[in-house]
Amino acid sequence: MPEVTITYCVPCRYQFKAMQDADAILKEHGERLTALRLVPGDHGVYDVALDGEVLFSLDRAEHFPETRDLVQTIGARLTPAKPRLGGAPQTEGWRAGTTPNCSPVSGEAGAWADSGRGKTLSKRGSRGPMNTSVRKASN
Repeated sequence: MPEVTITYCVPCRYQFKAMQDADAILKEHGERLTALRLVPGDHGVYDVALDGEVLFSLDRAEHFPETRDLVQTIGARLTPAKPRLGGAPQTEGWRAGTTPNCSPVSGEAGAWADSGRGKTLSKRGSRGPMNTSVRKASN
């Protein structure tokens, strides 16, 4: 699997831009990458490379990349993602109120079960080994 490297100038304070670009790349292509490395540098450097091939260089372009353009360029060079077996399609986001390892317990509003460990968590604190109560703040 490919690796993205973002080399940025520390004295120039380019770290925030590098972190923003890294976050966008990981959100879009994270499952298709082996690693994403942020490499501190100096002398005004801001380079983005995929497997050692520089896709963007601030020195050459004389401007920062638009994050969406960077994400698209990397996506165009990556091989298509393999479909997951037995899981939800990658094009779908998480359903509202769920996480990948959790599912609602049927018949009880507000209760959740961890499918990997069989524990339940209830807002009422009525079931399972991990009981917890939720109190509403009074105004």
